[in-house]
Amino acid sequence: MSKIFGKGSKRSAVEDSTSNGEGSSDATTAHPEVDTSVSTTSNTPGTYIALNGLTVLTGEEEKSVDVVIVHGLNGSPDTTWTHANGFYWPKVLGQKVSNARVMVYGYNVKIEPTIGTNNIRIKSVADDLLNEVKQQRRKDPARRRPLVFIGHSLGGLVIKRALDRASRKTDDPLHFIYTSTKLALFFGTPNAGSQLTAMWRIRFLERLGKAAATEVPPNIKAALEMHSIELLDLADDFLDIDSIRRRELKIFSFFEELNYPGLGERVVDETSARLHVPDETYLGINANHVTMVKFENENNKTFKTVCGEVEDVADAADAGKPELQRSSSSG
Repeated sequence: MSKIFGKGSKRSAVEDSTSNGEGSSDATTAHPEVDTSVSTTSNTPGTYIALNGLTVLTGEEEKSVDVVIVHGLNGSPDTTWTHANGFYWPKVLGQKVSNARVMVYGYNVKIEPTIGTNNIRIKSVADDLLNEVKQQRRKDPARRRPLVFIGHSLGGLVIKRALDRASRKTDDPLHFIYTSTKLALFFGTPNAGSQLTAMWRIRFLERLGKAAATEVPPNIKAALEMHSIELLDLADDFLDIDSIRRRELKIFSFFEELNYPGLGERVVDETSARLHVPDETYLGINANHVTMVKFENENNKTFKTVCGEVEDVADAADAGKPELQRSSSSG
């Protein structure tokens, strides 16, 4: 019996992205995120990606900024970000922004019938993410290096919970993760929290499950469904952290503009994707909830935005600036 997400297991992004995984080339395929592969093959040429935990893609040597990329429900650290043509942009990001160390994080949000119910919680994933990042940044100057988080869908919720928890650990090395984070980019993340109606949360679960073609783990479902305290607390707690209130954390919220095939609607629209904080930049992407993070090449305008924002953080660090100056533009 093979586990799809066994600890330390690996698989091929190229193989999966052109077959039955998240990288399905047909935008009208009913369930492009389904991945039935249980293989343990290599990823992009010369790069092996752990399906659980953090993998450094580029920049093992000293860099100016760390970038951590987190996938969503039924995703993976390889296929989520891979276009049908094989373009795997996290690796290219590190090549375009040469002073950035780029890492992808993987975690198990799948239900495997032969194993049983997946009881994973947003909190437990966030704690593991924090520990993984801490291990990569154990000593100065690495642990004080500017940090960028990028999350898709549920991955954005994991990032928000991680930053909230790190902000509270003032006597712990984890606090450096919070104080070092200068930029967060959320793709299709339900950010509105308490501004969402109970009915919306029920419909969101239905849409998310259909888009991911999987059962939502019970504890994550509880964080999203009607009367959920965890989801509301997550949104409110994140908005209350000092870096948000002092406007020191630059935030981009991207939303899909196309309906998801078979649903006839979007999974996360522009209203629910917004954090509704001052100077937040929110942008639409002409894609559905799954394909919005599968850039076709380095000329994709959203990929250029990601590269430019990461480069700004790195350049500010290189110039010795204490913090990244926020852009005056907002949606």
